[in-house]
Amino acid sequence: MLDVDGGADWLHLEVTRGELPEAPEYVDASFCTQAHAAEWLSRPLPPPPPSVAMRADWRERLFGVAFALCAVWAVGLMLLGAYALVRLLGGWD
Repeated sequence: MLDVDGGADWLHLEVTRGELPEAPEYVDASFCTQAHAAEWLSRPLPPPPPSVAMRADWRERLFGVAFALCAVWAVGLMLLGAYALVRLLGGWD
């Protein structure tokens, strides 16, 4: 529904709540008119959805390890290239 006319006629609200300023809770909602938004805001805000801990499976861990190894390999090649460039330009003998 939001894709009709690029969502130009829709009203999007983001409401912040919470006692702790360093850990606010955000509630997002989209409405077709200001009247619907006002009606929604006149009621108590809905409770936040419960947080669910996500567990990484073996594929995600394997990808993380492979990515870290590739990053270390790339940094090593970069340092080796910098050393070779300095030697080529005559900085170290």
